[in-house]
Amino acid sequence: MFEGSNVLDNPANNAPFGTGPYRFVQYERGQYIIAERNPTYWRKDLPYLDRIVWRVITDKSAVAASLESGQIQISPYNSLPLADLDRLKADPRFDISTRGLEANAFNNTLEFNTRRKELSDVRVRRAIAHAINVPYFIDNFLYGQGKPATGPIPSSSTAFYPADSKPPYPFDRKRSESLLDEAGYKRGADGVRFPLKLVLINNGEDMPLLGTFIQQSLGSVGIRVEIVQLDVAGALTTVYRDWNFDIATGWHQYRGDPAVSTTVWYRSGSPKGAPWTNQYGWQSDTVDALTDEAASEIDPAKRRALYAQWVEAVNAEIPVWMVTERQFFAATSHRVHNHHTTPRWDSSDYRDVWITD
Repeated sequence: MFEGSNVLDNPANNAPFGTGPYRFVQYERGQYIIAERNPTYWRKDLPYLDRIVWRVITDKSAVAASLESGQIQISPYNSLPLADLDRLKADPRFDISTRGLEANAFNNTLEFNTRRKELSDVRVRRAIAHAINVPYFIDNFLYGQGKPATGPIPSSSTAFYPADSKPPYPFDRKRSESLLDEAGYKRGADGVRFPLKLVLINNGEDMPLLGTFIQQSLGSVGIRVEIVQLDVAGALTTVYRDWNFDIATGWHQYRGDPAVSTTVWYRSGSPKGAPWTNQYGWQSDTVDALTDEAASEIDPAKRRALYAQWVEAVNAEIPVWMVTERQFFAATSHRVHNHHTTPRWDSSDYRDVWITD
């Protein structure tokens, strides 16, 4: 399929092929993807479904309407508005659950550009974390979905989660003010210590909410925050390639093992422009060494202990603050059977799911 061609221009890039239970049929950008049953699939008598259509619906309210009218049967990965997700829990037609998404925990993040003089001081970064009332944000903006994070490894990752973990920077406005004073950033005559520019990586309805909450929270301790609104591509470029930010907020997804997509948020050496990696001007020999040693250790007990040390080190230095710990939800019609049976089911092969009328 690719021999003798320019890989980047090959039409097969937009027409995937393989040995899975479904075969690619059609892709209309921004509208839908269609796949049909593979009659030569290697598992006997599978899959059950004749066809799957993945619809692209950017308007979250339209997602809820499509689910309730029966036009779609599954809404994965928090694609419903938070208010509708909460409302539909009481609707007997649907299963609203985190089941089958255990390997996709995620965090709201706050990233610090330590090239900025004020943010190069760990006391300032800690003060910013102490100024934000995370439990209040969760209860009042996220409909209670989530809890304050204790670090970059979520509690659902039982193989690696450090025992007796607690949020390292609980809400404490007096402590925040004290740390800022200690770092030498007193309030001016206007009550402002210094300004910051916050770039939103706007990949969820909670991002503007968290951005505004951070702005108001830091204002209360004398830090004036300007929010920069960009589309996702523009925000990723601004933060990870151009480094044109002071603080940024987005999502970190944990995928079952810290070495997969988590430690890159802290280890130095990622190419400039690589999204969701350490592009903060921050480096730690200790963290780099622990990252590499833990990734290559084959003894489970030793590996767990190394990651506990790693969490302690990155929590202390806080180049990135994991603000919340959350689980994705999926909304599934009760017409769908045998669904969410693996820890990342919405991204799986759907070979043994079926639908009744």
